Amino acid sequence: MSERSSERGEERVAPRAAAVAAGVAVLVVLGALAYENALDAGFVYDDLVNITQRASLHWSRATLAGWVEAVVDSPSKRPVALATFGLQYRFGLADARAFHAINVALHLANGLLAWAFAWLVFARARTLRGQAQPPPHAVGAAAFAAALLFVVHPVQTQAVTYVVQRMSSLAATFHLLALIAFVLGRRSASSGRRATLYGAAVAAWGLGLGSKETAAVAPLAAWLYEWYFERDLDRAFLRQSAVVLLFVGAPTAVAAYVMLEMSGYDPFSSYPDKDFTPLERLLSEPRVLVMYASQILWPAPSRLSLLHDIAPSRGLASPATTLPALAAVLAALAAIAALARRHRVASFGLAWWFLHLAIESTALPLALAMEHRHYLPLLGPAIAASWVAGSLLRARPSVAAAALAAVAIALAGATHARNDVWRTPEGLWRDVLAKYPDEFSAHVNLGFELSGQGRFAEALEVFERAERLRPGDARIEANIGNALTGLGRSGEAVARYERALELEPDNPLTPLGLGRAQLLAGRVDEARATFARAAAATDAAEAWLALGDVELLRGDDRAARRSYARAVRAAPHAAEPALKLGIVAAKRGEHGRAIVDFERARSLSPAPSPELFSHLGLAYWSRAEAARDARDGERGDAGDEARDEARDEARAVALARAHALAPAWPVAQNNLAWMLATARDPRLRDPARAVALAEAGLRAQPGDLDLGSTYATALAAAGDRERAAAVAAEVARGAARAGRADLADAMRALARGDAAVLPGGASGARD
Repeated sequence: MSERSSERGEERVAPRAAAVAAGVAVLVVLGALAYENALDAGFVYDDLVNITQRASLHWSRATLAGWVEAVVDSPSKRPVALATFGLQYRFGLADARAFHAINVALHLANGLLAWAFAWLVFARARTLRGQAQPPPHAVGAAAFAAALLFVVHPVQTQAVTYVVQRMSSLAATFHLLALIAFVLGRRSASSGRRATLYGAAVAAWGLGLGSKETAAVAPLAAWLYEWYFERDLDRAFLRQSAVVLLFVGAPTAVAAYVMLEMSGYDPFSSYPDKDFTPLERLLSEPRVLVMYASQILWPAPSRLSLLHDIAPSRGLASPATTLPALAAVLAALAAIAALARRHRVASFGLAWWFLHLAIESTALPLALAMEHRHYLPLLGPAIAASWVAGSLLRARPSVAAAALAAVAIALAGATHARNDVWRTPEGLWRDVLAKYPDEFSAHVNLGFELSGQGRFAEALEVFERAERLRPGDARIEANIGNALTGLGRSGEAVARYERALELEPDNPLTPLGLGRAQLLAGRVDEARATFARAAAATDAAEAWLALGDVELLRGDDRAARRSYARAVRAAPHAAEPALKLGIVAAKRGEHGRAIVDFERARSLSPAPSPELFSHLGLAYWSRAEAARDARDGERGDAGDEARDEARDEARAVALARAHALAPAWPVAQNNLAWMLATARDPRLRDPARAVALAEAGLRAQPGDLDLGSTYATALAAAGDRERAAAVAAEVARGAARAGRADLADAMRALARGDAAVLPGGASGARD
């Protein structure tokens, strides 16, 4: 599998192309199979606030200004990772499957980089004397084993399948590239090549920092490699490094702190929101590290969870596992030192694990434990285990290969099983609660998911369980109000929202829920006042949209337009404000203006919307009809006008796109059927299909007057006058009872055979 080379008089182990190709194929195929079902997962938890609900990332064009705005707007100031999200929207890869596919591809690429880095480390370790090590021909195989374990291990699922944690895996990509460039540069005999590689290492490190701050440890990882493998644990180098750290690192840390203070960012500012202090977090992390280590050794899916409900350590004896965990960590650090001379690679791998967990497992005000923090740290134990196994089984390569195959397949199977839990947000949150029944955030998010599905009774039960866990929580009061609103219990909902505002007066979302509950209770003026106060206080697009909706309900089109325009200014990259402006324009008969707004909304929409295409098709159709009616009353040549009408009719096929996106949606069925029944252009006209669509809509919504009028029109257009007259008469009676005089008159005329139901006749189009 390898051959020797002798650059600088040292033994080198160079790969054979066939072996590398076979290894790449195995790693990619087995990794892809392990994550195949991850492509079916959706967006969950922080994916929403960081990606799908972050309009500044929904790029229609990739510009520097848009990139800067996305970074400023994001709760995670990580420009490189954010750019990958924005570019996906720019190139139409905005669905969850595309996001997951890119995450999996990035993970597989990281596996190849891990293989390259392990190979460099192992090849260098072969030159050290007095080391237990695999034979030369097994170095490449041992490095491959480390990479394969890195790729298929189940603890990696959270960093890969959780979309927003691309930040972690992308930081790892550049981190590994920086280290590989450093090692290659360190071993290069050419000064020019060495300078180029060092420059590439620095550039990759910068990109890693732009992906996630954990890449900050890359220089320390390079130093660790240097001390272990290039300086042979030289104590003089260690003393020199301490001096550099003191005279360079300390001023750098002070400067970084001053810059953070000047920017108004305090990394410890969120500690008042935590139920532990910095010291308690430091005491808790040894227990977390023991848990992480146990997950590496026994990664059963039943032991993995999106969230871990870990009680903070309040002292060395509270809980009782605190002191033993601290002792275990200290013993592990002592073992690293003891192993360093004779078992260099094993010591390096374990030191790598501790080093790469240092940022997130010390005093920063983060959640105590999150599995995505394993991602790059896992490579250290994988390197150590592969080297040791290769050394122990050096005389039995077939046994080593069989053992690796068995372990890799078992781990890949466990990863696949774990990814099944990620298929739906509901399943993921129920999995957390099965393992941690008192996990408050899991209750909140499960209830939120059930509310989003319209399962308000189930959501209410979940929120009430959360309320028992944490009474007097404003978020729970508001969520219970939302569930009660969905159940039509508006009076109770209003009381809950008012209680939430008492507990948390500055929450910008609570007034929106209160206003919706007031609307449900018929208290329109109160709802308008609530939304107006929220809009004035926050200038948030959601508040202006809600206010515009109420004003439109009250019949004040001009006020609605002003509110929607304010929403556009508040969220210029969001599609919904532009859509609402178009709806107002269409309602006022301003079809050209409506088309401009709808087209803008379409350019901003992160995914094709049936509602948007329905409105857009109706606007084009209505403009064509209005222009034709105006031209029919004029004399002379109207060729240009006719061409404009034909163009708008052609674009009215957006109605067909709306139906294709939502084939069971009665509104889309109705509008498409109306166009097919009444189109003057024979290329668009299809009365038989119009009849079928209207019938399908009526089966879903029997008695619907708009669908009924479209059905009658389609029957008449298809030549079935007798059935058309019967249906029209029935619709006319229903319209009269509903107080819709215009529709009743049109249907009576159709029943008598007086209406022109060929192009231009009565229709039941609606939006």
